[in-house]
Amino acid sequence: MKTVKIVLVAAVISAFAVSAASVENGRYLTGAWGYPSTPEWRELYLKGGLNLVGYNANLAEWAKEHDMSFIGGVSGRPPQNAARPFEAANGMLFNSVGLFTHVNFNAPTVEEWWNSHVPKRAAAMPGAERIRFWKIHNEFGYHSSDIFDYSEGSISKYRQWLAGRYADIAELNRKWHSSYADFAGIEAPRSDLAEQLPNWLEWRRFTAWNFARYFRESGDLIRSVVPGAAVSDNFYITSGLDGWDLYELSRQTDYLALDLYAIGRWHNLLPNLDRGRCAAAAWNKPFVMMEYHAGPNHWITKVHKRDLFIEANVALARECRALMWYMWKPGTQGREEGIHGMLDMAGKPTERYTAVAKISAFTERLAPVLARTRSTADVAIVLSNDSQYFAHATGGSVWSALGAPAHLARLLDGASISFTFINLDQLRDNAIGDYQAVILPGLPIVSDRGYQLLQDYAAAGGTVIRHPGSALRNEFGRITRDEPFAATNADTDKDAIWEVRQWREQGKTGHIHRESLGKGQLLFCAVDCAKLQGIVTKAERLAAASLAYGAILRDHAGITPTVQLSAKDLLPGQMDARLLQDGKLNVLAITNLASEDNDEPVTVTLGQLGQSGQTQTALYLRPESADIQRLTGRATAAGLSFTLPAPKPAGMLLFGEWQPIVGIRMPEVLHPGDVAEATVSIDNLAAVPVSGQVRVQLPTGWVLGQLGNNDFSNLAPGARVELRFRINVPQDVATDFFAIDYPVIAQVRFTAGMDGVLSAKSLPFVKPMLDVRMVYQDRILNPWQEFTPPILRWGWNNEVVTPPPPPVAVRGNAAVTLQLSVAPLLAGRTLELSVSDEQGRQGQIRPAEGHSAVLKAGESELPVIITLPGSGDYTLRAQAGGTDVTTTLVFPAAVGTETVEAALAVARPQAPAGFTPRALLGVGARGASPGTPVTVPLTLPERLAAEQLALFAVDGRPLRYTLFADAISFNADVADDGVAIYTLATADANKALPTAAPRLFTELGQDGRANFQGDSYRITFNTIFGWIESMALRNEQGEFIPFMPERSGPVLLTDSGVEIGPEHAQQVTLLSYQASATNATLELERTISNGGTGISVRELWTFNPNHLKADVFFTNRSNQPLRFRKIVYELGCNMDTAPQWLTELNGHQRRDALPAGITTSKGMMVDLLTGKGPGMAMTLRRCAQNKAWASISNQVSHSVTRTRINLTNAVSIDPKDFILAEFDLWPHCGPSAVPATPVFSSAGRILE
Repeated sequence: MKTVKIVLVAAVISAFAVSAASVENGRYLTGAWGYPSTPEWRELYLKGGLNLVGYNANLAEWAKEHDMSFIGGVSGRPPQNAARPFEAANGMLFNSVGLFTHVNFNAPTVEEWWNSHVPKRAAAMPGAERIRFWKIHNEFGYHSSDIFDYSEGSISKYRQWLAGRYADIAELNRKWHSSYADFAGIEAPRSDLAEQLPNWLEWRRFTAWNFARYFRESGDLIRSVVPGAAVSDNFYITSGLDGWDLYELSRQTDYLALDLYAIGRWHNLLPNLDRGRCAAAAWNKPFVMMEYHAGPNHWITKVHKRDLFIEANVALARECRALMWYMWKPGTQGREEGIHGMLDMAGKPTERYTAVAKISAFTERLAPVLARTRSTADVAIVLSNDSQYFAHATGGSVWSALGAPAHLARLLDGASISFTFINLDQLRDNAIGDYQAVILPGLPIVSDRGYQLLQDYAAAGGTVIRHPGSALRNEFGRITRDEPFAATNADTDKDAIWEVRQWREQGKTGHIHRESLGKGQLLFCAVDCAKLQGIVTKAERLAAASLAYGAILRDHAGITPTVQLSAKDLLPGQMDARLLQDGKLNVLAITNLASEDNDEPVTVTLGQLGQSGQTQTALYLRPESADIQRLTGRATAAGLSFTLPAPKPAGMLLFGEWQPIVGIRMPEVLHPGDVAEATVSIDNLAAVPVSGQVRVQLPTGWVLGQLGNNDFSNLAPGARVELRFRINVPQDVATDFFAIDYPVIAQVRFTAGMDGVLSAKSLPFVKPMLDVRMVYQDRILNPWQEFTPPILRWGWNNEVVTPPPPPVAVRGNAAVTLQLSVAPLLAGRTLELSVSDEQGRQGQIRPAEGHSAVLKAGESELPVIITLPGSGDYTLRAQAGGTDVTTTLVFPAAVGTETVEAALAVARPQAPAGFTPRALLGVGARGASPGTPVTVPLTLPERLAAEQLALFAVDGRPLRYTLFADAISFNADVADDGVAIYTLATADANKALPTAAPRLFTELGQDGRANFQGDSYRITFNTIFGWIESMALRNEQGEFIPFMPERSGPVLLTDSGVEIGPEHAQQVTLLSYQASATNATLELERTISNGGTGISVRELWTFNPNHLKADVFFTNRSNQPLRFRKIVYELGCNMDTAPQWLTELNGHQRRDALPAGITTSKGMMVDLLTGKGPGMAMTLRRCAQNKAWASISNQVSHSVTRTRINLTNAVSIDPKDFILAEFDLWPHCGPSAVPATPVFSSAGRILE
């Protein structure tokens, strides 16, 4: 049985003199993607302790000056005469596959260009010698739902690969059960894959080998000019159908790098890190995190520093040798706008940057250990891409096949069973290893050689566990073994821990069936690993399943946990613990994965260690602090146990033999004028006594005072010495909310026992004596950081918009929370508050009932009530009573929820005679609302739910509405910064409900026309061919005048100059129409083509009484790329109907008339005016190509000849790719438009 070997420190000093060894100082590489292009950003980069940076020629000298390393690479696209398209299994041709793969590396013409391009490119890169990790392209693979690549060059290489893999065609025919005359006659399979499994499986294995071969040979090209270059690419966990096999990549390349984005999705992150760790370790290659999630995105809009501490610790625990965060600063445009930044959109720090700086200091201190320690494993989980290839061929779920090993890994993590992933066909020594058990989690394909390894392992005393669906076929897909399980799962109740398969053998029950095999055993386990997805994502179910699976391993294979964790209310799987070793030192990485930290200590027990009663000293380090805590462990019958402080959220426990470690204990937060004490500790993990001197380095202007000696002597192994210092913080020191500007560094120079210098760096915050943050509706109005950018976009179809913080409500009692940070000197004083606006108007502010304004040291909150007389900018002044310590902050105020509630409280119902008011609805608006749809929360009592109700405006007009279970929707007319009150009433007996005039009239006629009429417009669509036939605008007298008398719609301009307009449309293939009491939508799709060149156009229109919103998609549904010189959306107005125009940008207006034309871009409003009163304003939203990174600079062009929205120029669109264009039309009856949607606040009040 395999046991974990732990090296303990014996506090015994050798009597023999030895020469002093040097202490170890290594470099753990940390960095962030993104170009620190300014001196300020480069300074910030260095302050963060980052030493790894994405290559840029402009950074070469800077990197040299500061001993930085690069991640760099070679990419590029071949010239047009060399480029060749990719071919999918269905015959479609693509210039690019996915977002990153633009080079068909199998084409001979491309290879010729590449072989010349790479050495020239590498030779022309200044500072190339500093590139630590070279990569080829970026995430270069077949990222598509289609199967690639069936181009001629790829199939030719496949045949060559087969010829090298088999002795001759006869051997291939014998193993495939085929009858090919020669290798040249073999075609890559495209369909009916289950009927030709040997060919299909080998085709996908070739694809994985071929990608790795490309990276390896590209590395050879780089090494021809940069000797010793380490070359690979960055990958992520995806289906093997995309062309990657991590084990093959590790075998052929120089390192294995992953890109992982899984903050908060720890059930995905941990096994994926383990995949990378194990694939790299299989071929003794470094494992690197090339892109590591560093900031918010569309599915996790808030990323805290805690998340990054978790990410770093679990990666370090899995032998990650470098951390490259993604990213430094978020993009300000394009398909990844706003996401993943550790800085904000303006390049300013956030708390995530603070976390990265502290992580860098932490890894610097432990760099030598982090570079060499490895984990051991009791259990091996077998995985292989073959199971995914087989699932695709036979109609199964590729993602279930990919996920099954990962789900099982989470159970083992939860059970505290150490494991590794192995690939039976990628073992360096052709031996399984010294594992207590090897598990097959539902892998149908196991090669004959691999299965023989399993049998030999079991015969020698090992345990092989086969889950349903495992080891049924050999590497050619031939059935070699019977499945002992039925195809269906056993009947289980809803509270069952997991799903189990039925046994085929009549009468057999239970989870486990055992068969002896030599000295070992084969266990058949009925747990269906493919059905564990719903378990590993839920803490309670994961805990129960982990305990149950751990019991199976204990009872049937004698396997016990490597590391046991216990704490109050701790569930299995909520805390991650990994033991790393280097033969002398033991490092236990522990991470709290729960949604929040607590104060409960954690007991860690390392099984089968030490003699009962023996004690062991250990050091506990946390990335958030430079302090080191000494802990004493005690061995019992259960093992060696330590009680750790609550991980908040992560830490590492060190024990065994290494070298001295330096720590600093000092306040985490300092203030101007503080006098603080810092204690430097030296813990000796070396085997010899040491002596040395301590030097503390402070920021400029800070004053150091000694409280004792600064040297120490004969510090025994296992002992600690502490030296105390006084730190005087200047009164005029600038604040630092990010703990980066004022590092305190302790350096220890060893003078006896060991040579060299070790250091530790503390990064304190410097905050003002009194700091006040104002929180309203869960948003900070004066944030010290931009926590979530306004737009988070990951792809053009995944976008989250975060509005700015709301202004504080006026004319009501607004509930606000003040977040206070108070220096200890101010504790006990009363906080004095006042508020006023720029005009001198005074507001009222008071502590909320039950709360006191007496200040407390540290962080606290004070709820207050603020009452403001009107809209505008206000200043809040806060002062610590009896001192001159004051802080002020400016905040906006406007109509809000409390405004509406206050108006509702005094409003009188307005209903005609014969109606009984039942509820009042209040709507406040920031920005005018001319009939904009609004939804007001409202839950009617049961007695009214079945009543017939009428809704009345303040002037008594009946309104159309839609009533939901908890809300009501209608078209609201509200003045800017105003509140409108509406009355919901029931009719008295014999009183008929009034007929409300529609604000939006819709009609879908039998003549193939759809008509939509609002307050200010009437528009007609041809629903047979999909274009706009006409549009008219209503003037202030209620008359409609023609505005777009000519047809409107998309126009394509080909490279040959041919225009393809709406009149070339084929009949509509999709028509969808919906209308409600407040708005309507129309969706239609058709193909516009001329002579075979065309594109599918889908338009989605939303109609409000005074606003039309259009989303237009141009999709290539052909089987080859399409090119166009220009794509526009043409509007059918002309010089007679829109002779005048007005533009507005940032409040600046320009007015003119045709023939003087105008071209505007996104961000600028253009108003096309009839000259007779009404007009129509236009604003542009997004315009982008799905597979392109940058957005398109769309424009509105209004001239004598035509009016167009210019969408894109010189574009190539691959099959299935599309262009998205969004714009808004704002018709208006009077001389001015309101081209913006108001922000509503609303509330309802039920009348008794």
